[in-house]
Amino acid sequence: MSNHLRGDVDLQMSGESLVMCYDWEAIGRLVTELGKDFDSQISAASIDFDLPVLAIALSIGLEKHQPGRFPPKAIMDLSPPVITMIEGIQKAITVAFHGSMEVSGEQSSNPLKILLKFLRKILWDWWRTPSKG
Repeated sequence: MSNHLRGDVDLQMSGESLVMCYDWEAIGRLVTELGKDFDSQISAASIDFDLPVLAIALSIGLEKHQPGRFPPKAIMDLSPPVITMIEGIQKAITVAFHGSMEVSGEQSSNPLKILLKFLRKILWDWWRTPSKG
């Protein structure tokens, strides 16, 4: 169970309830692994479906409460739902920077949230469209 006051966020992955947290150490690792513009890197990876970058970000966020269990390679092998993982990363980073009050409020002005809604619609429409082959 997560503690939002400590920056924890619940995440469901492969049928398991996990806790994600980007504490200061995790943010430092994001900077080391993805650069000072890690938030832009994660946003770009979400748009471009750069799954190795998303796996790195997810692995770092899971490390505090599940040490050593989910290196990026293990996440790639599990192949969890992409949009769900993007939302989890985004929510945990929001809690890290703004605290838990921001997560419970409406975030309609958040560009990543708008992008995720758009991607969901595109993927849903694509999935429902019969193949032309």
